[in-house]
Amino acid sequence: MDQRVINVIAGLLVPSLGSIVFNALNNLIEKGAAAPIPPTVYDVSIGCAFTVIGIAATQKKAEKVTVYFLVFVLLLFFLMGMNLVLFHLFSGYQAAIILLSNILSLTVVAISIWKS
Repeated sequence: MDQRVINVIAGLLVPSLGSIVFNALNNLIEKGAAAPIPPTVYDVSIGCAFTVIGIAATQKKAEKVTVYFLVFVLLLFFLMGMNLVLFHLFSGYQAAIILLSNILSLTVVAISIWKS
């Protein structure tokens, strides 16, 4: 397998699993073990957004750093908009909205890793 493919897979798994573990532990502490697991536990998009910052920090060219910070800011605004607007308009479809934001965020991180 190509090294870039391995880098992309590892770069996607680490923030995703970290976000899920953090969200699950946060839900466990706040609501207890008997509470049902909400779909927000599986929201990995914020972890992916901050992964883009980590990619930017490893770049040597200032132009690439600027592009990655711009990608981070746009992704963050998009995620905030999705959470503020879509969650309130379509409150019954939270799992679908989270899935959509996760797919977009994972795609952005995969492209960022591939291009770096």
